[in-house]
Amino acid sequence: MVGSYLGVAYITHATQGFYVYSFLNPSKGAVLAAYICGIFAGTIVIFALVWIVKWALKRTTHAKTRDEGRVRYQMRTRDSSLEQGKAEGGF
Repeated sequence: MVGSYLGVAYITHATQGFYVYSFLNPSKGAVLAAYICGIFAGTIVIFALVWIVKWALKRTTHAKTRDEGRVRYQMRTRDSSLEQGKAEGGF
């Protein structure tokens, strides 16, 4: 996604004649490569942090929600069997 955004910046230069961000000017050589690698590394770090937070939340809440889900399922099946019993003339 970020690569596409950088690509659009170069398309803007080709069509409009200016760089959206001055650091994207290829005449800067190694500095440009450093910026692109830094943007890529930052994207990976943010992705990893979000993934870790998501994983931790799932791990800490999974047992609780699993137990609640089991209770809800048991209540739902009990209620449906009661309704069927009433419909068949039971009770």
